[in-house]
Amino acid sequence: MKFIYLDNSATSWPKPPEVIRAVKAFMEYPGASPSRGSHRMSVEAGRMAYECREEMADFFGLKDPLRVVFTLNATESINTALFGILNPGDHVVTTSLEHNAVMRPLNFLRDKRSVEYTVVRSSEKGEIDPDDFRKAVKKNTKMFAVNHCSNVIGSLAPVKEIGEISRERGVLFLVDSAQSAGEFRIDMRDMKIDLLAVTGHKLLYGPMGIGALLLSDRVKEKEIRPLKRGGTGSFSAEECQPSFFPDRLESGTMNAVGVAGLLAGLRWIKKTGLEEILKEARKKFSRFTESLEGMPGLKIYRSFSPQKQSGTFSVTVEGVSVSDAGYVLDENYGIQVRVGLHCSPSCHRTIGTYPEGTIRFAPGYFTGEDQIDYAVKAIKEIAGKCKNA
Repeated sequence: MKFIYLDNSATSWPKPPEVIRAVKAFMEYPGASPSRGSHRMSVEAGRMAYECREEMADFFGLKDPLRVVFTLNATESINTALFGILNPGDHVVTTSLEHNAVMRPLNFLRDKRSVEYTVVRSSEKGEIDPDDFRKAVKKNTKMFAVNHCSNVIGSLAPVKEIGEISRERGVLFLVDSAQSAGEFRIDMRDMKIDLLAVTGHKLLYGPMGIGALLLSDRVKEKEIRPLKRGGTGSFSAEECQPSFFPDRLESGTMNAVGVAGLLAGLRWIKKTGLEEILKEARKKFSRFTESLEGMPGLKIYRSFSPQKQSGTFSVTVEGVSVSDAGYVLDENYGIQVRVGLHCSPSCHRTIGTYPEGTIRFAPGYFTGEDQIDYAVKAIKEIAGKCKNA
């Protein structure tokens, strides 16, 4: 049986060989904790971590590498931003395409901390009108929180236009880039992004358990509360949390192995080229969807525009439950996909697939055209058997 991985929106696989080598090499040497000693192994680990901050800052258009704060993933980055900045009585504007990484913290803050939020409705194909953000602003609006790219249908939000409105209205702009960083160009200065939540294990081709929150200079150190407090390796005589970045938001031993892998992933992307990566993603998306187009009973959920589309998309097949489809694809064809609500029930309500969800296909850079053709054949066979049953 073939083995075909089409779940790159969850975690990219396989990783570039450079990433695997970097993780192994770090475990061998230096293998020590950054900023936890003055010996050469700790210093070398700290140098590697700072190199990664520099690469991240350069990659995302951030001036100061010390404003790159390492986290576990985009979820922790988003939580750090929301819980660290919002106060009772504040108001947030978000969209109907958000992941639970945004919606669950917002609902907790609404219920327990008296933080309000307004949802800007998207079309079924992921189209968002930036002017709706302008209309939603109130006197107490503190932040816009926007998913750059949908993890369900692959649609791209008009982040630059929303960023302009955020500056015009004097509110902070938080962007969840979990599904876009590494495939689309993101420039925080150009897009007026104040808080960028990044995860390493998806399109940055790093390992799991490493992410970052990047903060513009509009976010002052004392205006954001740490999500956790503890040892940082700096000012150890002080029993209060440091007031400067990144230490203010980084407590506990860093996932230095993950940082080493993330650094290698960033360098692989720069070597390969973002334009090349995006071109490949759209080529695979087109081959996939054009082959499925017109298939009886099948509906494709995607962006309203090819220029606003990632490589990810969803489908449903009439008469076939998404859970059954996922099981048969894996068990009978060796195809790995994600089915259900993809931690984004708000998006599924928007596109009309709640509560069952969809079958999501997410090819990656290393997915071959023959693998796409095989997956298309499998979907057609599954649909045909159910139709004839």
